[in-house]
Amino acid sequence: MSGTLYIVATPIGNLEDLSLRALSTLKEVGLIAAEDTRVTRKILNRFKFKTPIISFNEHNSAKHTPKIIKSLMDSDVALVCDAGTPLISDPGRILVDSARQNGYRVSPIPGPSSITASISVAATKSSGFCFVGFLPRGGTARTNLFRSIKGGKEALVFFESPHRLISTLKIITEISPTVRLTICRELTKLHEEIWQGFPEQACKHFEKPLGEFVVILEPDLANKEKDHPDSLDLKIQLTKLKEAGLSRNAASALLAKQLKLPKREIYKNW
Repeated sequence: MSGTLYIVATPIGNLEDLSLRALSTLKEVGLIAAEDTRVTRKILNRFKFKTPIISFNEHNSAKHTPKIIKSLMDSDVALVCDAGTPLISDPGRILVDSARQNGYRVSPIPGPSSITASISVAATKSSGFCFVGFLPRGGTARTNLFRSIKGGKEALVFFESPHRLISTLKIITEISPTVRLTICRELTKLHEEIWQGFPEQACKHFEKPLGEFVVILEPDLANKEKDHPDSLDLKIQLTKLKEAGLSRNAASALLAKQLKLPKREIYKNW
């Protein structure tokens, strides 16, 4: 028997968002690999499921991957994170790669995602968006990132923690004061908040931030740069992205989407 590794999306707050397919999968698999077993057990206890569970996070993924792959020899396995869809700023890449290399099927059980939930209520004017996960920790790196994307055509979506939100908003205020922000806090939870406005207003509104945040920056229409930057402009923007911690491939992909240019044209300017 050859098992399947299911990538199962779980609620970002409200347990009623758990799909019927996700429920049946969590009940029927032979093992659940969970980012935090305490969080996942709340779901299992709610529905009286007795499915075996193993911890799988950024600290033990390398150690536990062989155990999970071995389990796939006899049964299906579900991978879940604390909230939302696994592998989006969460551990799991090593396990998925290993499962495929060993000939096992990997299948998604789609569902909640704070990214798509935020985009759906933001009603951005841009035709697309670029998700960058959590921003660099250093203030200089964050400043370089925002400067490098100024004038882009795509909305920028990122996660931010409460203790860094204000410093990030101040950086945005300095670089792009006219950009429109959508800030989603505690989505689907009791204190859900969806706020829109400009950076300076956001600094005042979120003076004492609490909860988990998804921030969306729309293209700054008041500060559009020329559509086709020359080689020197590209190198300057790539340098800033490099200093912000992005790889050559990630930086090129980001600029390609923003500038509507072929990725290979930007890649060669690294």
